[in-house]
Amino acid sequence: MLRSVAVACVIAALLVAGPRLARANDQLVAPLVPSAPVTTHHEPYVALAVAGGITFGLIYGLTLFGAALTVNGVDGECDCKGESLMYVIPVVGPWMADTDPRDRWLVAAWSGIQAAGLTMLIVGLIGHEVPDAPLPALPTKVTIVPTVTSELEGLSLRMSW
Repeated sequence: MLRSVAVACVIAALLVAGPRLARANDQLVAPLVPSAPVTTHHEPYVALAVAGGITFGLIYGLTLFGAALTVNGVDGECDCKGESLMYVIPVVGPWMADTDPRDRWLVAAWSGIQAAGLTMLIVGLIGHEVPDAPLPALPTKVTIVPTVTSELEGLSLRMSW
């Protein structure tokens, strides 16, 4: 009985002393709407495009160099032209030209590096949209302040309502 009376008193105190309900026309609750339409411009991911271009260019260049060497056969006469031409196709070419099941891991790694480099290059060139001007910052409600006493040192949070 005493517990339910205490709970009822706490609820009544919160209702009486608590903050009033916010209305939509209050300044504190107004939605953040830009005053003018936000204009953006396209910006590529330069570092990603360069890294992808170098990775793909190096691995694909080595693949083309190897294919050019094996067009007429390295170890003598063989009909390697069809297999060598398959290496010209990026990423899937090594899979199509592979005839030895013992080097599947090498073909998988080689094609995987080509695919990763090509993906980085494409995503880097596609880029993203960047706003021309940043949105206005809201006033800070919480700040971190140092707390220094005779027994305590640290950081505390200061909140403004």
